[in-house]
Amino acid sequence: MTTVPGSRILGALAAAAALTITALPAAAAPTESLADALAQAVTGPDAYRHLQVLQAIADANGGVRAVNTPGLAATEDYLETTLTTAGYHPTVQDVPYTRFAVVAEDTRIVDGNTPLRTMLMDESPALSDVTAPAVPGPATGCQVGDYSGLNVSGAAVVLAAASCGVAQQVTAAAQAGARAVLLNSVTPDADTVQRLHWFGSAPPPIPLASISRNQAESLIGPHPQPVALRMNWQGHDEHGTTHTLIAETRGGSADHVAIVGAHLDSAADGPGIDDDGSAVAATLQTAIQLAPYQDGVTDRVRFIWWGAAELADAGAEHYVAQLSPTDRQAIQAYLDATMIASPNFVRYVMSGPGVLSQPFDDYLTARRLPFEHAGTDVVASDHEPFAAAGITVGGIFAGSLGVKTDAQASVYGGTAGQSYDPCDRQPCDRLDRIDTTALDQNARALAYAVGWTAARNFP
Repeated sequence: MTTVPGSRILGALAAAAALTITALPAAAAPTESLADALAQAVTGPDAYRHLQVLQAIADANGGVRAVNTPGLAATEDYLETTLTTAGYHPTVQDVPYTRFAVVAEDTRIVDGNTPLRTMLMDESPALSDVTAPAVPGPATGCQVGDYSGLNVSGAAVVLAAASCGVAQQVTAAAQAGARAVLLNSVTPDADTVQRLHWFGSAPPPIPLASISRNQAESLIGPHPQPVALRMNWQGHDEHGTTHTLIAETRGGSADHVAIVGAHLDSAADGPGIDDDGSAVAATLQTAIQLAPYQDGVTDRVRFIWWGAAELADAGAEHYVAQLSPTDRQAIQAYLDATMIASPNFVRYVMSGPGVLSQPFDDYLTARRLPFEHAGTDVVASDHEPFAAAGITVGGIFAGSLGVKTDAQASVYGGTAGQSYDPCDRQPCDRLDRIDTTALDQNARALAYAVGWTAARNFP
């Protein structure tokens, strides 16, 4: 990889974090004990040291590690060097990507020409100086039936983020006749505006822009008449190439492959320490601990750090699309980790048809750590192209923009009514925001699942 400006200052810190190997028992080759041994060896403090490096990389490179930035190049360098030192032979796969470049996201109150701070969601259809009333939406707006009795035809409907996700909310609003959506997320700071991303295969039916909670409350009332807004929202696609980084064990059957993945890039607006640095650190430390025993595993383990995941999972989509039928058939499971150290965390384990949840369930249950099952559609991450290809998937997730319920707060602690990670995709997604307990517990659960899959063939 290419050395980038600012990377030299990371030398001492990177050296300290790069290779901490805890000796596993000599019998921890392909036996039932490999899972427990890896879970014991992979620790939160070791993962945290990798996160210190990622934070330093972002700080030295404009505060981000996004696609086509020096911060991402330095991140790739760090992982490649660390993996090589551990005994792997990492390779890269070029990933073509399409990025939505925002040209205009201007929103103004017509009366007084007062500007609002809005952030346009990528792939949103354009609005060219369109005037529409701001109308309060339903409590959640997850289904078109939620709009019963509300007239939002031709309006910019004002919604709060709901646990069903952006895709369902914008689709329901469009079906109800709305012209646009203004969405606010529940965050500790009522002036925060979070840029949202669209992961659908087709563009959203109507445009969506994020606003702060304070702005949303001001718009929806009380007013004698709906507030008229003028919106100029425009963007276009740009094309480029980035990289996915791959490292696999020397041993293990080439006909039985377990893939473990996390994504390299941050969003365009922040350093990405929880999203997805936390999972990058956990998978990297798992690879380090497995390295001395890589010749003895039953299934081949392939660690992948995806490029352009913040651009609609471009790296994983490209990887799956390039697989030959033989290579696709050889993949026994894809294990995904994303945002495993969210500050207001819950613990979601993927479950459902075509999902491998057993190793995560076993580990967490044995240690009396609470968790919830969630369908693959709840977690928008790099497992999606694998699942679409009929490949077994599994994974663990600590939550992003969903809102913690009272019941969840009683189980996990934290704050009900706030999002799981109020800083997701923002400049404040920094090292001092993560939950180190969640990082330790979830990194160990992931390591257990990797050892579980590496030590056996399974249907």
